[in-house]
Amino acid sequence: MSLIATALLTAGPSLIRMAGQMFGGDKAASVSEKLASAVEVAGGMSTDGAKAHIEQIVSGMPAEDVVVVMQLKVKLEDIAAEREKNQLNHQLGMHHETQETIRTEAINGTDYVKETRPKMARLSGYSGTAYVLGAELVSRIAPLFNHVEDTVLVAYTIAGASPIVAGVLYGPLFTYMGMRTVDAFSKWKQTPSPAIDLIKGMVK
Repeated sequence: MSLIATALLTAGPSLIRMAGQMFGGDKAASVSEKLASAVEVAGGMSTDGAKAHIEQIVSGMPAEDVVVVMQLKVKLEDIAAEREKNQLNHQLGMHHETQETIRTEAINGTDYVKETRPKMARLSGYSGTAYVLGAELVSRIAPLFNHVEDTVLVAYTIAGASPIVAGVLYGPLFTYMGMRTVDAFSKWKQTPSPAIDLIKGMVK
């Protein structure tokens, strides 16, 4: 039941109704409407409360309706998988077009155009590295200034480098070198590159 509840809550009421219409027939439409309404009610609940509510609704259905629920669950998972596939294909296409543009400019562009992206990439690498090293250095130096005033410990704590800020600074460099970003790149590669491991280690 928990897997069913998770699938329904993840899909949302609109997608549930659409899946019911795809099956056709009054039974699928009735069950999908009931489930969609339950998901709408669960929208204002906590995660555990929402799951419990959906599980209670499904467990109270007749056996023939539960069969329809299982079919809807499979259909929703298929729709979600197809949507993710299309999204990933879109990202790949955008990345391919970006790299083709870079290669075309490098070959056929003017001297100014040819030099712009490499300069941006170098500045990106310099600024990202300076930020990471500087932020990590400051975060480690700050505790050295801890002291006691009137029996009260005054502690200085400064957070290290932010992965988000580092990702923004390194973004142009990663794009020029043929990567998407640390997060998007990790979706496509089972084994991260040494450069990404180094950056992640520096910002921990």
